[in-house]
Amino acid sequence: MLNFDKEQKVIQIGNLRLGGQPGENPIVMMGTVFYAK
Repeated sequence: MLNFDKEQKVIQIGNLRLGGQPGENPIVMMGTVFYAK
């Protein structure tokens, strides 16, 4: 499995955890409203 040597940060927003080593947390997709038409 892929692991990074540098310490990976985990951010928690409410009950959602983002970041960490691959496979540590589920994948999250975030959309944006800041795009050109």
